[in-house]
Amino acid sequence: MASIYRGHAAQHEIMNPKQRVLATIKRQAADYLPIQLDITDRALIQLAKAWGFILDENTPLTILNQHLVFARQVPSREQPGNNGSGYIDAWGVRWATDNEGAWVLEHPLGRLDDLSKYRPLDVLDNIDWEKVGATINRYGEDYCIVAYQNALLFERAWSLVGFERILFEMYDHPLAVEVFLDAITDVQCAIARRYAELGVHIARTGDDWGSQRGMLFSPTMWRRLIRPRLEAIWHIYQDLGIPIIHHSCGDIRPVISDLVDLGLDVLNPVQPEAMNITEIAEQYGQDLSFYGGISVQNILPYGSPEDIRREVQHCVEILGKYGGYIIAPSQAITSDVPPENVHALLDAMQTYRASGSSAL
Repeated sequence: MASIYRGHAAQHEIMNPKQRVLATIKRQAADYLPIQLDITDRALIQLAKAWGFILDENTPLTILNQHLVFARQVPSREQPGNNGSGYIDAWGVRWATDNEGAWVLEHPLGRLDDLSKYRPLDVLDNIDWEKVGATINRYGEDYCIVAYQNALLFERAWSLVGFERILFEMYDHPLAVEVFLDAITDVQCAIARRYAELGVHIARTGDDWGSQRGMLFSPTMWRRLIRPRLEAIWHIYQDLGIPIIHHSCGDIRPVISDLVDLGLDVLNPVQPEAMNITEIAEQYGQDLSFYGGISVQNILPYGSPEDIRREVQHCVEILGKYGGYIIAPSQAITSDVPPENVHALLDAMQTYRASGSSAL
């Protein structure tokens, strides 16, 4: 099964995954558009059983032909609750986890005073940087190692105090929230500097600001609370020439122009149920590269193999018009996607990835 996904013969010099991704981000000609098929543990186990391969840490690269290796933040030491009763991250947030997602079990802060006084000084020391370095050393020659700063600002704030709570505070006590976000930003800047020092090739920041019906809070509020702090974090990478992928689910159209102004390189996940990908590509395709776009909500779990083939072709034609497209689903593949549809997705990716690679 794995040999199916080695790719079709290129018409010019073969690039390795690292070269291919970096060329694509810059919207330069590449041998092929890169592929990234993120997948949950449960879905990967399901594939292994269906296709008869043995799982190991290299499986996503060898079987799924992934091009990005995420250097995720793993706590450097075991904390109470990491076994049996949820996972505690480096910030002290307790998460319930299964193989297909995570949600907050316990917000460590409870009062408004906690926001203004919060100083998470030990977060940096709670991250296993040796593991990040080992990932870079092992895969960095052939693959892009990606700094993984998820739950960057808004999501980090609500994970610490609660989702509804932070939204209320943003409108009722914005000055206190600004102090709180400044403390978070200081730590995120320190994390970015550490990633950069270790030698990552790309930065991926993540902060969900949208629902499928619009933004979770006003663009005016976003520009006051999020934009200047996002800019400070991104500058750490940009000053060193490190490209930035930003992940934000939902409909964030009102602030995409701001992201372009701030120098964003790649927008992810380009969620088709929330934003019209044709409009996004036409408006921003000469300024941004895209990563995602293939419907995980509808086409992949419920469509036929032919539906999936058409979806991939459509995304490559639209999002890859200017050459800057990492072919990928809009979210990680979950176990409700049948193995035969994953097979159809991978086959279609291989079929169409040459068509957008020399768009410029």
